[in-house]
Amino acid sequence: MREAIPSPSPAPTATPSAQTSADGDKEALIALFHAANGESWENSDNWLSSEPVGEWYGVTVDPEGRVVELDLSANRLRASPGNQPTLPFSGNWVGGDLPPTLGNLARLEVLNLSGNQLSGELPPELGNLARLEVLDLHENELGGEVPPELGNLARLEVLNLRDNELSGEMPPELGNLASLRELLLGENELSGEISPELGNLASLELLYLISNQLSGELPSALGNLGSLNSLGLSSNQLSGEIPPELGNLASLEVLDLHWNELSGELPPELGCLANLWGLDLGNNELTGEIPLELGNLTGLEHLDLSDNELTGEIPPELGNLVNLRQLWLDGNQLSGEMPPELGNLASLRELNLSGNDLSGCVPTVLQDHLRYYPDAPFCPEATPPATTNPSAATEREALVALYHATDGQSWSNSDNWLSSEPLRNWHGVTVEAQGPVTSLRLSSNQLSGELPPELGDLTNLENLDLGNNQLSGELPPELGNLVNLRQLWLDGNQLSGELPSALGNLAGLERLHLSSNQLSGELPPELGNLASLERLRLISNQLSGELPPELGNLANLEDLDLSGNELSGEILPELGNLPDLRSLGLSSNQLSGELPPALGNLPGLRYLGLNSTQLRGEVPAA
Repeated sequence: MREAIPSPSPAPTATPSAQTSADGDKEALIALFHAANGESWENSDNWLSSEPVGEWYGVTVDPEGRVVELDLSANRLRASPGNQPTLPFSGNWVGGDLPPTLGNLARLEVLNLSGNQLSGELPPELGNLARLEVLDLHENELGGEVPPELGNLARLEVLNLRDNELSGEMPPELGNLASLRELLLGENELSGEISPELGNLASLELLYLISNQLSGELPSALGNLGSLNSLGLSSNQLSGEIPPELGNLASLEVLDLHWNELSGELPPELGCLANLWGLDLGNNELTGEIPLELGNLTGLEHLDLSDNELTGEIPPELGNLVNLRQLWLDGNQLSGEMPPELGNLASLRELNLSGNDLSGCVPTVLQDHLRYYPDAPFCPEATPPATTNPSAATEREALVALYHATDGQSWSNSDNWLSSEPLRNWHGVTVEAQGPVTSLRLSSNQLSGELPPELGDLTNLENLDLGNNQLSGELPPELGNLVNLRQLWLDGNQLSGELPSALGNLAGLERLHLSSNQLSGELPPELGNLASLERLRLISNQLSGELPPELGNLANLEDLDLSGNELSGEILPELGNLPDLRSLGLSSNQLSGELPPALGNLPGLRYLGLNSTQLRGEVPAA
């Protein structure tokens, strides 16, 4: 385990073309143009022309003509054919999209080349940029190790290298970045241990290292990050116990450690995180009992302790979490009766206690506002909601049609389908008492083919989850007949065509997940009729056109993510009408224009994704 803070790395030797002049800056830009296939950029206005450098697209200069900002995000930068330097360079640079002469831009404060196809390694000469405040290279194909020379950037406030192909260990020199507020290295191939030197970053507010191959124990030094708001370390190979020092992070709002190999007991010190609203420790190897101190986290909205080895009873103190919206304790070894104090959770929308040894029942008072509660038995006095009872024969015919249309013989699990068993015994089918089918869950089950229109006959369906299969074709408009539907999950398929306007009939729908398909066309304005909608995710499709102003009618919307499409036009001021919005993702689209001041009307907004667009202006303060 490292202890001492390393000395700053020696600054790399500047290339012969380095000059403390505007001419030297121009040479560096020309080198980038040739190295990153400038002829194919989305916008290269005035580059290599006789116009002043300040008139070149993406370049901002100071009064002396020196480059202070270079923003070529989402501009199709990628390796030139052959990827060979076109100007004479010293040293042993053998190609790559980022030329070392970028390190000669001595007055550069912002370097944003995100959302491109840059490859090769990061040049260590970037460590020469003594005035740099923002280095944003996320969503590229950069490889190799993180240069330790980046630790020389004393003024750096944002280092965003996420979603690349970086490997090797994190250099301990990053602990020298005393001004750093955001460190994003997630979604790479980094390995080794988390540098304890990161505990020296007293100004750090965001630490995002998810989806790497990091291993070893969590350094207790992370408990020194008094300004930290968000700590994301999920989907790694971290092991050992959760250090109790994390309880010192008084500003922390989100702690995400899920999908690791963490063991030992939950430290009760986590109950000191008074500002926490998201705690995700699922899919680890944690043991022992749930600390009753977690009941002190009265601002908590999301608590996930699922798929661990927790034992004992559910502490009644969890009933103090009056703002909790999701409580996932499934897949543990919890025992005893469900505490009646759970009935105090008036904001709860999702409750999963399955896969334990619990007895008793869920308080009836929760039934009216819970939207997701697999295998949760409600107490006997619960009054079932009124239903429209289609005949069992009609429901069976609809399910049989689905089986045949989606190659049921090839499903991973088709237990009892097409048999004489009651529908409630068919895999993935939930039937309410002796009544109608209310839930159909066949996600990740190898369904292929097109959705049959007969699905629209399951009119009492509340939950339909067919995500992560190989479904194709268009969405049948008959889905608009499912007037009782609360959740629709069809993400991770190969669905195509336009969104049917009939989806606007689903007045009770709360979650609509259609991400990672091939859907095209415009967003139907009828989506604005979904008055109960809380989450709308259409990420990674081929949707186009402008945002319909009717989205501003979704007064209950909390999460809107349209990233990774081909949407154009401006952000409409109507989005400022969404008082409950917590997350807004519009990255990787063709949106343009100024950011509307109405975004400042969203006091609950915690995430705003606008990367890889052509939007301008500052984010309005809430």
